[in-house]
Amino acid sequence: MTRFFPPVRRWALPAAMLAAFVASRVLASRSGMIYDISPITYAWQIVDPVHLQARPLESLWYLHTQPPLFNAFLAAGLAVPLDTAVTFRILFSAMGLGIMALMHDLAVRLGVPRRVAAALAVLFIVSPGALLYEHWLFYEYPLVLLLLATFDLFHRYASTGRVRPLAGLAAAGGALVLTRSLFHPVWLVLLFLAAALAHRPRTGWRVAAAIAGVPLGLVAVLVVKNAVLFHSPSLSSWFGMNLSRTTNEQIAGGERDALVTSGAISRYAESLPFQPYAGYEALGPPCTPAHPDIPVLAEPTAPRGSVNFNYECYLPIYAAEQHDGLVILRRYPRRVLAGQLASYEIFFKAASDYVFLEPQRAHIEGYARWYRTWVEWAVPWDNPRPEGLRRDQTGLNDLHISLLAVAACAAAAAAGVLGVWRWRRHGMNAVRATAAAAGLTTVLLTVAANAFEIGENNRFRFTIEPLTLVLLAACVTWLVRWTRLRYAPRAAVGDPDGTA
Repeated sequence: MTRFFPPVRRWALPAAMLAAFVASRVLASRSGMIYDISPITYAWQIVDPVHLQARPLESLWYLHTQPPLFNAFLAAGLAVPLDTAVTFRILFSAMGLGIMALMHDLAVRLGVPRRVAAALAVLFIVSPGALLYEHWLFYEYPLVLLLLATFDLFHRYASTGRVRPLAGLAAAGGALVLTRSLFHPVWLVLLFLAAALAHRPRTGWRVAAAIAGVPLGLVAVLVVKNAVLFHSPSLSSWFGMNLSRTTNEQIAGGERDALVTSGAISRYAESLPFQPYAGYEALGPPCTPAHPDIPVLAEPTAPRGSVNFNYECYLPIYAAEQHDGLVILRRYPRRVLAGQLASYEIFFKAASDYVFLEPQRAHIEGYARWYRTWVEWAVPWDNPRPEGLRRDQTGLNDLHISLLAVAACAAAAAAGVLGVWRWRRHGMNAVRATAAAAGLTTVLLTVAANAFEIGENNRFRFTIEPLTLVLLAACVTWLVRWTRLRYAPRAAVGDPDGTA
């Protein structure tokens, strides 16, 4: 393999990466940034800490709005006899080191030179986005770690067929599905199928099936539980509310009123999604919780004072909103499709430019603005959408589109297509399989994140940002090598994308 740079000592790059990580965290702390545990006081996705501490197993079992793993992680952290902020700061700092190491390792496995891979990992880990999400108690940062681990382990398995990376792949992929509903169980099944095509398991198909069956079995148990207890055969019952944001909110008030009057959609469509239960109570029949002795199901307001969207009486509203969204999608497909522009506009904003990060971002505002301009190449963007359609314009003000984010997502999609094409033309190997699986996963997550959300899309993109940067670096590396082979065929021999 042609080297872009002379070899370096093995200890030099890890030491430089670690120094950059520590220095950036020290500077962030000196700027006034602290570990922010405030999401446990307001985040809808988080079970009230009173219930997580007093009735953890019961609360997790009866949680139907979210997959339970992140709340289980929080319950375990709250049980540690240390200050809550200290506990989670230690855990999230360890995750940051893991993210940096995995970015470097995955990039090298895809053919990127070690120095370039190290520079890329450092560039991300010292970014305002990484600093802010690492200091914020929410599931975005753990998801970044799990997603990188999934494809690093995917490559390890595709290279060897051994049982340990397969078990790690099953654990990481399963954890993604059990943490956030954006990662659908069907994606996990397809990931295992891609791994099976990439390499025959050395331990035999029965052992491999048993390993893959563990996370799939856990997911199946939760889906069946939600179907039996709540008549919602999914890992997230509030999907209808998400769908309402990209359908119901894209039509004018008169059109909505006409649909309600005709009976095509429910009266719940008259209210904005994700409102306190009192905003829906008069729009439907009376409701009494079926489990009055289970606090996470019986309380419309959590002990911390926030809305409890796991309240059992929300379930018919979620079902009605899903029905209404599908009706509006059929009646006004062009309007809904036009509304997707707003989703993608927000999706390509800097991940640090997110409303719930503003208090912490104030401490590094100058650095965030510099990074957004000179590293993320953010350019002003005038939102061309007509006024008066969306009733909630969250995230559509002061838009700056990151050209780096656009290029990285485009490269990730290209890597997926290129991986499949070279797989079919030249046969299977670990790099082609990993590029195909990772690239197509980023496409799937991009489409899903924008199809059902308008407002927090750039937070969703942060989950895939490091992976897309790795795939961008891999694509550039493959292009440089292809060009060298194309114009200097006698000087270099090999596969032009480094995947021979």
